[in-house]
Amino acid sequence: MKLTGISNILALVATSSLTHQAGAFAPLQASQITIKPSAGRSLSSDPLFLLGGPDKKKIERDWTTIDANGEEYVSKGSMKTKIFLPEEGKVKGCAFFMHGFSQYTAAYEGTLQDTANKANVAVVSVDTGIASWFVLGELLSDPLAMIKDRSRAQFVLQRALSEDTKQCIRMIKAGDEAFKEFDIGKNVPMGVCGHSMGGGLSFPVAAAFPSINHVFTMAPVAGVAAFDPIEEGVKVAASNNSMLLAGSWDLIGRSKNVEAMSAASNEKKKNSSIFVEVNKGLHTGFEDKLVITKIPLTSILAPFLGIQGFVEKTIFSTVTSFIRTNTGQLDGSEALMEYFFQQMVNGKKVTMKDAEAFLDDDIKAKWSKNFDFSQP
Repeated sequence: MKLTGISNILALVATSSLTHQAGAFAPLQASQITIKPSAGRSLSSDPLFLLGGPDKKKIERDWTTIDANGEEYVSKGSMKTKIFLPEEGKVKGCAFFMHGFSQYTAAYEGTLQDTANKANVAVVSVDTGIASWFVLGELLSDPLAMIKDRSRAQFVLQRALSEDTKQCIRMIKAGDEAFKEFDIGKNVPMGVCGHSMGGGLSFPVAAAFPSINHVFTMAPVAGVAAFDPIEEGVKVAASNNSMLLAGSWDLIGRSKNVEAMSAASNEKKKNSSIFVEVNKGLHTGFEDKLVITKIPLTSILAPFLGIQGFVEKTIFSTVTSFIRTNTGQLDGSEALMEYFFQQMVNGKKVTMKDAEAFLDDDIKAKWSKNFDFSQP
């Protein structure tokens, strides 16, 4: 039976909380998608507020890597970055954000801008995604390699995103002219954060810089062995402060796997890591809005669901917004990110007690109860 318009909206609502989440890097199917529009905690979470968007900067790549077989890879072309700056006050710190496998920075813009505003940090997010010409060009240059190695796409993207981010860190630490206009001091406290694949990459990226001692992740996923969060990150150098969030209903960044990363951090460096499980939390629940690459999911789904008229689109937006804001996952995650980086810029230890108190003061009581804190 073919459904159209309002009927499809209702059908989508009925099935959205039962989203099936398959392998972390498998192509998304319609049944794997949960609609998550902006939560609207503040003006900067509103897409209309972000029409101007964050600052953007193109940076020429200059990194080289050597793989396990001793083969050298020299980067080429330019990377696109987005820089979120506090709307008021001086930049007191810098956080480097990495997105998920099928995402771009656009999926997190509200959260990143709010964090910049409330923690007085610059948030630098490299926009190197699976559909970027740099990644696609590398994959298409040797299509047989993808047939021989099914994880090839994962490896190429993880290498590109992590190395691009590391280059930005090095440039800001060196006071490079490319970032001068943003008034980010080269000696300000710095941290690394990310979601899904980007969360998993946060550990090896942070481990490459002894002065970076803050890692904040949402549903981190390991990906390929070359970028394993524990083996290539925590065991190399555990950060003094890390906070790892996971949803109990997440079948991609599984809660038990995320907890294991936190436990490994605490084993390497005692009381350094806090694990937070979000009751009924989903993998996509950490995103301000769902996009596939850079295209809003609502734009992709509307034609297939027969949603064409203004009234139907308004209802669709309203319903999906309710689904998003009714759990508290996004609001609470954003609040914890703000707390985490406020502690960083103020030179204070990130503690479970303070994090819980901050969350209780910042979001509804019925939502804060969904966040379970521990130090495994």
